[in-house]
Amino acid sequence: LYALGNVSLCRASSVTFVFLETEQNFEDAETECDGLGGNLASFTSEKDLDELAEILEDNSVTAAWIGFFQESFGGIKFSDGTIVDDEIEDVINLRVDAEGVQPNECGFITDNGIIGSAD
Repeated sequence: LYALGNVSLCRASSVTFVFLETEQNFEDAETECDGLGGNLASFTSEKDLDELAEILEDNSVTAAWIGFFQESFGGIKFSDGTIVDDEIEDVINLRVDAEGVQPNECGFITDNGIIGSAD
């Protein structure tokens, strides 16, 4: 999968999404995003997911890593520390693929806005 990272633009928490054209695993993608001063993309709304999906479509890529993972105990976490509240959990539940989000797997998004997990 490709990496889709986010980098803060300013202290006001303005965020832009950056497409990284290197096909790599989740850990390497997170490391590359960290090197750019950010993390793999987190999201707080369906609008964010739509924007991420549009970036994939614009780059002719069908799926990319994003910054969430399912812990074996404790639920879904974002690699940048974004809190997974009820609203975000609702967004995940609306957009998750038929396989669901599996324990100890990392998150991805597809070009049609569906999210899932893989190892």
